[in-house]
Amino acid sequence: MAKWNSDIPKLTEEYISKKGLMDLGSTLRDFCKYLGISKETFYKWTDENGEDVKVDFVDAIKKGKEAYRAALIAKAEKSLLELVEGAKSEDTRKEFITTETGEMILAKKIVTTKRAEPNVAATIFALTNLKGEVWKNKQNTDITTNGKDINQQISPAEAAALLKKLEEEV
Repeated sequence: MAKWNSDIPKLTEEYISKKGLMDLGSTLRDFCKYLGISKETFYKWTDENGEDVKVDFVDAIKKGKEAYRAALIAKAEKSLLELVEGAKSEDTRKEFITTETGEMILAKKIVTTKRAEPNVAATIFALTNLKGEVWKNKQNTDITTNGKDINQQISPAEAAALLKKLEEEV
């Protein structure tokens, strides 16, 4: 088992920023194997109430997780952008011919450009999250009481007048 040394925080942050740890990415078992420590050692070094806590180690884990999460968000945003815009890809196919001497030479090179159409669901998702005040995923009905309190009681005479007005409109 590895003992604590000054390289462990640096190795920890580098590993976790590239591979993640537990909630996202790599398992605790793989991480401990990389550092050459046991799970028990990991828990001792991260127990904030324990006497063996390694503050530099805990900080390195936090920094690594933040970097990993930021990279993951950037990848997700890039993927969403490709779905919203539609993506292009090129497929290259080469055809060869064999000469009389057995040598293979390139006869032709075919490049095909493929385009994936924008994804409507991804576009709606992006708009409702980026510009939610305009693009809502729900309908709003604006009901007004012409400035009157909705819980206000009206007199029988007012009710009769409103009913008469409604009958005239119909």
